[in-house]
Amino acid sequence: MQYAYAMLFTLLLGSSLINFFLIFGINSGLSLAQGDPITSEPAKLSITLIKAAGCDKCFSTDEIVSALKASGAEITEKTLEFGSTEADALIEKYSIERLPALVVYGEIESANVSSALGSNSEFDKNTLVLRDVKPPYVDLESNSTIGLVSITTISDSNCEKCASISGLQNELEQLGVGIGDSEELDANSENAQKLIAEYGIDRLPVAIVSKDLNAYPEITKQWTNVGRPAYNGGYIADYAVPYLDIESKSTIGLVNLTKLVDANCSDCYDVNIHNSVLARFGVVVGTEVNYDISSADGNALLQKYAIKKIPTIILSSDANAYSTLNQVWADVGTIEADGAYVFRDLNALGEDIKFRTLD
Repeated sequence: MQYAYAMLFTLLLGSSLINFFLIFGINSGLSLAQGDPITSEPAKLSITLIKAAGCDKCFSTDEIVSALKASGAEITEKTLEFGSTEADALIEKYSIERLPALVVYGEIESANVSSALGSNSEFDKNTLVLRDVKPPYVDLESNSTIGLVSITTISDSNCEKCASISGLQNELEQLGVGIGDSEELDANSENAQKLIAEYGIDRLPVAIVSKDLNAYPEITKQWTNVGRPAYNGGYIADYAVPYLDIESKSTIGLVNLTKLVDANCSDCYDVNIHNSVLARFGVVVGTEVNYDISSADGNALLQKYAIKKIPTIILSSDANAYSTLNQVWADVGTIEADGAYVFRDLNALGEDIKFRTLD
């Protein structure tokens, strides 16, 4: 559900900002590289990019190079591949441990480059090395790619009301996570059944994220908001609601919405506004009924839940599946002994809301 993905994005926004400032913050530190203030000649820089062949999804230095070019410096560029004599010599000289890496030579101070890259670089008077790149990157010691995450999603095509978890990949990518392999499986397939047993999955849809996500600690430390750690160091995302409970084969999170109104209260607020409010919390309504308080069913609900303010709504116990709704419900309503959610604080809808208080 879109609300759930938006919630993931908000919770993990901090990691996105880190990548943002790493890539785009360079502009704030760059002044126009005018070189010698007397001659007004542009500073001269030579940029050497060292990259690993085959790592197309590794951290991109394009934005950094573009910002350097925009600074007004006179720039020459060179690209070297790991394994070449020249690349290996630079890697050894500057003790580079991750690729890609940038080596910038020339009038560093005149171009004001060092202040822009800050702690992500090491430099002397004429040389700057951007080596501490963010994932995905190639770790030269282990000769492996770090931070390239694989995702496997499992859903049941027979559960028409179940939420979709397909947007998780896009959300992670927006947060700066490098995605390698991705696979979508139907729950009835042989591979899916093996994974369900292996990971102890009890609800669908679900996403299995590889342990490569550990390269992004800003995200993993918040993962309990969307799922749980897996036994092998990976992660399970099972936040989507409504979902299919595998054991009972029932759909959880389809909320029955009951609206109580009073036909004699012509200026009472429109009870239908609750639909849009519930939608903001990601709540999916299964069935919806309206009762006037003068009807037998309406009056029975008034008595059962001691309701004193009308119009209002009652949600079935399936509302318990929505953690975000539960975080605020105590401020606006009650949860009854039978699990029903009764909305009671009508003033929470706004100062101008009109309603009827029953005797």
